[in-house]
Amino acid sequence: MKKVLITGAGDLATRFLTLLLTNGYIGDLTLLCRDKNPRPQVNLALYAASEVLGEIPRVKTIYHDLDNTDEFVEFLEKDRPEVIINFSTKYPYKKIETLLDGHKRRLHSAGIGVLLPFHFVLANNICRAINMADLSVDFINVAYPDAINHLLPEMPKSRILGSGNIGNNIPAFRFSVAEMLGAQIDEVEVRLVMHHAVSHRIYKGEVENDAPFLFQALIGGDDVTSIVNMNELFSLLSTKYRRPSGGVGKNMAAAMTINVLKAILTQEEKTLHVAGPSSLIGGYPMKVSSEILEPVLPDNISI
Repeated sequence: MKKVLITGAGDLATRFLTLLLTNGYIGDLTLLCRDKNPRPQVNLALYAASEVLGEIPRVKTIYHDLDNTDEFVEFLEKDRPEVIINFSTKYPYKKIETLLDGHKRRLHSAGIGVLLPFHFVLANNICRAINMADLSVDFINVAYPDAINHLLPEMPKSRILGSGNIGNNIPAFRFSVAEMLGAQIDEVEVRLVMHHAVSHRIYKGEVENDAPFLFQALIGGDDVTSIVNMNELFSLLSTKYRRPSGGVGKNMAAAMTINVLKAILTQEEKTLHVAGPSSLIGGYPMKVSSEILEPVLPDNISI
């Protein structure tokens, strides 16, 4: 089992940790925190896993400021993780939520662009440190990866992936298509190519008709895209099969991150949606394994 380093110990990271550990993950995990302030959510993840599994998970906690690149490089050279999952960000979500409604609406109306620098800085620091430490890793970025990964430094010895974003929508698409076409959910496969600017608006019913994206639906391996009523589909996505946002909505991103981690830890290929793979803009259906990271697209589409 590969050594996994998790950077960041906020709400999403601890939801991921709880799901991962309670599902019996037994690999070596290191959790990087910014400081030694108490983190009850991390404790809760360990407590829950110990109750479900009957034993204490192997999780080591370390403390580093990711703005101190030299110190972080020293740690990487010594510990040499093989997978780094980045949940760290400078995005002050809690502070933004305390703004007056008018100010909050103005900020959200500006779109995701104003938030990107908050998510970029620490991910950029991590990638620079990976290169400086001369590591070969799988770097899974969970901080707006389909917009951020394209901006990160090249890492010739490493793979760049992302989680969440586009992947968070896949279950709702599958449930909706199954209902519309009278199919069993386990028969339905959905493939999306989409940017965060589109994917994060689907459940709100705010997708513009001219927003660029690729949608493909298959049932039992047969392409049924042409018989899917897109207006009905997007109506279901924003009503009956709407996914929640905010804190509870992070459970979906946590689950998608576990899927990506599992895929890169095995030689068996798995098709799943990855945000910002190989530094591409947007999210894509990909074949993923410990050796493979390839797009899965219709024959008439190329990257």
